Amino acid sequence: MGLLMRLTWWTLIGVDKLVKVRVGAITYFAISAGGYRRIDLLYNTESGVSVDSAQALMRYFLIVFVILIPALFLGKRGFCHYFCPWGVLNIVGTKIKNFFKWPSLHLKVAPDKCKKCRTCDKNCPMSLEVSTMVRAGSMDNTECILCGTCPDNCPNGVIKYSLSHKKDK
Repeated sequence: MGLLMRLTWWTLIGVDKLVKVRVGAITYFAISAGGYRRIDLLYNTESGVSVDSAQALMRYFLIVFVILIPALFLGKRGFCHYFCPWGVLNIVGTKIKNFFKWPSLHLKVAPDKCKKCRTCDKNCPMSLEVSTMVRAGSMDNTECILCGTCPDNCPNGVIKYSLSHKKDK
């Protein structure tokens, strides 16, 4: 009877069938394994950045300094500009996409609508000069992560997302 009531309750609230199967499977395997004996929020942090020993504390400070020292000598986001591998992956992925002319998410601009308020420059988390790209009519920049801050903050709707194939100029 209880199972029938639960199935009816799930049906009434419109929960997707796949979600029911997943939750049921997780519940079944957890109960068949003997249930949860404890919940350890710090599980497996012995090998990560943890400050439970002097060696771990030194590792933590080494990681922090590796990221901060380039910022001191190379300027804002120095680590990101010169050492972060994510930027290289973005550039390679963009080159491959452009080579095959695949449609993708990108930013479109309407330079004639721009009032030069520079709100986009002030809000860009990547410290890019977005207003310069807007005036040039192209939002192509290898450091842009398409976070959406510039389209969201532009009061004139100059910058918009587009999910299409870019036209060759």
